[in-house]
Amino acid sequence: MIRDSTVFYKLISIYSLKDIDLFNRAILEFNPHHCTCPLCGAKHACISTGDAYERYLISYENQQVVVRTLSISMILCTSCKKSHAVLPAVIVPFATYSLFFILRVLADYFSPSKSFTIQSLCDKYQVAISTLYRWISLFKTHKKLWLGILDDLTVSSYTFIENIFNDSFSLFQLLSSFFSQTGKSFLQFSFQTSLYSSS
Repeated sequence: MIRDSTVFYKLISIYSLKDIDLFNRAILEFNPHHCTCPLCGAKHACISTGDAYERYLISYENQQVVVRTLSISMILCTSCKKSHAVLPAVIVPFATYSLFFILRVLADYFSPSKSFTIQSLCDKYQVAISTLYRWISLFKTHKKLWLGILDDLTVSSYTFIENIFNDSFSLFQLLSSFFSQTGKSFLQFSFQTSLYSSS
């Protein structure tokens, strides 16, 4: 798969934007010719196939959970003849929930002014308690990988999430650098090897 985060260079604040807007903007700005094939490393060898597949994306907009069907474009490397899905950064590979949906839930969970129970938080976002605890565990692991052990101890989870929402350039760095360091996308559950290419 091709992981594309370049749209975040041009954003001032991502907090107020809808996931579908981020997805559509990323797809409009994506140019397959600028990709490097994640399998063979060929540069400028990818072309659009015109093929696509559908997948769900769950996001949180206007205080409610929204489920959308997305069309995921495919590209072909003319060098190795392998096809790749184009997944903008708003999509977590192998997950139905958007990156920002998960981060919003976690921001509420880690908020210093908690005024809810775990059950009420799960009811608000319509997620299972077991899913919430999996996200918390994965987030803590990925935060530690991103910041390093010493910085992880000094930066609260809530502050870390707030910094992600308030600084789109840091988000771009997080998404691209995290993958380079770990071989996984940020908040990706699966430990399968993901493929990444930046334009």
